Amino acid sequence: MNDKKLQQFLLGLGLDQYEVNIYISLTKKGILTTLEVARETGIDRAKVYRRLEVMKKKGIVEEVIDENKKRAKAVDIDRLELILQEKEEKFRI
Repeated sequence: MNDKKLQQFLLGLGLDQYEVNIYISLTKKGILTTLEVARETGIDRAKVYRRLEVMKKKGIVEEVIDENKKRAKAVDIDRLELILQEKEEKFRI
């Protein structure tokens, strides 16, 4: 999936533009610390920290503890599709 399609898909899931940029950065660069995400995206570190917490609750990113550092990892696109299916199911009921 190219970046434009992925961006539209993520916006459709209810992510805001900051979260979309964070997710795309994580998919390209792999597992990153909050500081690394902030540097990659140009988003303020405090804002990245808050967005990562929200994204963890939504199941879009996972926390990885590596050498006593917390890092973030984007979930696979398959997991995102499952989240979308769950949202669709809620609307059908």
